[in-house]
Amino acid sequence: MKRFSSWSVCAGVVVAGCSLVNDPVPSVEPSGVTGSGAATSSAASGGNGGAGGNGGAGGNGGAGGNGGSTSAGGNGGAGGNGGAGGNGGAGICGNGVTEGTEECDDGNMLDGDACSNCFATAFDVDANGGTALSPLVAPDVAVTVSGGKEAFSVAWVRPGLALPLRSVYEPTGAPVTVQKSVSKLAAASYVRHAENALGRTVTTWQGEDALLRYQVLGDEGFALPGASPSGGPAIAVVGNGNHCIAWLELSTLDARMRCLDAATSAPIGTSALVFGPAYATDYQPVVLLPVNAGLVAWWRDPGGEIHAQRMTESGKKFGPAYSFPTTGPGDTPLDLGDGVALADGSYVAANTFKVQFGFPSGQARVGLTSVTATDVAKKIEPAIEAVDETEFPAFASAGGSDYVLFVTVKSGGGPPCELRAQRYKADGSLQKQGPSFSVGGASGACALGTRAVANQAGDVMVVWGSQLAGDPVKIRAAIYPGLVSPTP
Repeated sequence: MKRFSSWSVCAGVVVAGCSLVNDPVPSVEPSGVTGSGAATSSAASGGNGGAGGNGGAGGNGGAGGNGGSTSAGGNGGAGGNGGAGGNGGAGICGNGVTEGTEECDDGNMLDGDACSNCFATAFDVDANGGTALSPLVAPDVAVTVSGGKEAFSVAWVRPGLALPLRSVYEPTGAPVTVQKSVSKLAAASYVRHAENALGRTVTTWQGEDALLRYQVLGDEGFALPGASPSGGPAIAVVGNGNHCIAWLELSTLDARMRCLDAATSAPIGTSALVFGPAYATDYQPVVLLPVNAGLVAWWRDPGGEIHAQRMTESGKKFGPAYSFPTTGPGDTPLDLGDGVALADGSYVAANTFKVQFGFPSGQARVGLTSVTATDVAKKIEPAIEAVDETEFPAFASAGGSDYVLFVTVKSGGGPPCELRAQRYKADGSLQKQGPSFSVGGASGACALGTRAVANQAGDVMVVWGSQLAGDPVKIRAAIYPGLVSPTP
């Protein structure tokens, strides 16, 4: 079986180096002891199979015992049977069960899909992009339902075409629908989408007319009344099924939000709620995170400080706004990232900071802020050390005992780049679960606008924009079955 190193799941823990370029030499147990010359000797027990180490072959069975010698008028005893060989640890690729050192098993031996030869690999969602990679065309990913089963939905804007597109994939990576136009309204940018429990998928984006557009799947699209965004919108589904959209209002530079009815997607209320002034040049000026039945919004003010506000499921403020700490004295927030909600009502936020002290000055790193259920931003730690530059960190969680963070690492101000991932314990402690690992097929070209999501089974899909020198922009993705613990 072809093998190559990226990352592996060994004994339920993500570790580096589980895969070997070549299978190890199989261990061999000693032969069974030869039987004595009695009328019928007992067969010696076969040796135990060797432990499957990194796909090693099992040990050989012991040799059978010799038959006894012939006595007067009697027949010699039959020779004993050899012992059965042990099982190897590599697993059987193509049987549909992830086992041994396999990263995935989609039931086939085909290369070029999301699970090639039982190793997770990146694949192209759209390889027909333009010549300029920017956050305007960055993809988004969400969980959807297709044919009564969970699937992954990817939405993005193709450079040069400026149309919002959507593809749907099974957890195996098999395509369900490919590159379908979300709307006939062109010149879209900053696309985001989400599906509620009623199966209503709402996609939102910034239109060429400087209006905030949204669309229910199958409709032609609507302009959200009173919304003219600067930068990309954010969308989230709250506990009652409403879709809530947040954006930076171009005329006032205030961060605002408005919710859509869960069943009809009609705008609720007559005006957007104002969080406060936000940083006008951020590509993603507001982040929305569903927490319990409501949500949390955070934004960066014109002075660079990050503020957060709890909201109810009806879109009203709950409690006072509060600020996030920085990663260290003098550190400056650069970009807003993503968040993950925990079972007790707390959450973890990931944002990018420019470092002044305690780290190579002038470099950037992702800082994790752990926020309690009572809105105390109690702790902040770097996500992955020795990062020169990062773009839009992204979380994925199924609500179980762990979650995973994806971070783009760039060295020396340009390629080569690497998309890395780190699992954490889902208790607010920011305790890492095993070492970080590299996303297969994401090295070399810088990943921009990374987004990730997990379904209830714990399968994770991560998507990003990518471009190598001289190549067109690509929208790429990778799927990791069972990467995080499933929904309880």
